[in-house]
Amino acid sequence: MVLSVDIFKPLCKEDEHYFKALHLLTTSSNNKEFEEQILALTKIFIDSLNEQSLVVDVVVEKPNAKGIDKLEAFLKSKNLKIDEMITFFRNLQQLRSSVVAHRMSPNRKETKRVLKYFEYDSKSLDSILETIFNNLIISLNTLRSVLINQGHEVQIK
Repeated sequence: MVLSVDIFKPLCKEDEHYFKALHLLTTSSNNKEFEEQILALTKIFIDSLNEQSLVVDVVVEKPNAKGIDKLEAFLKSKNLKIDEMITFFRNLQQLRSSVVAHRMSPNRKETKRVLKYFEYDSKSLDSILETIFNNLIISLNTLRSVLINQGHEVQIK
């Protein structure tokens, strides 16, 4: 029996430019360009999680669960424990919230934690972004391969 899983919703026409404009930084420490890429990546990978598809026949134990929580519950329902991937997604979302979407408050506990996770003190922005791109590629490949091995038809659009 092949089960179809749409992990991500397709981008609407008005958001397709975020995908088309993905790129590594043109200069090593361009904050504006870095923030634009983080915003694009979170729209494409976090905000586009197909929450309805992920929770079909899945028990979500966390009250008020959001996208990443539902992805985690979905993976657990498939007997997959990919903590590093979930941690990465949560930190990418927190990076967007702490650095891009709101005024940066480096003294906030969550901001300190996410900056440490992405090694802000020791890496350049282009290096951090390259690591994020690599982790996203690894995450997508992992999701596709483990779910296909379990007999699922996986749609990553």
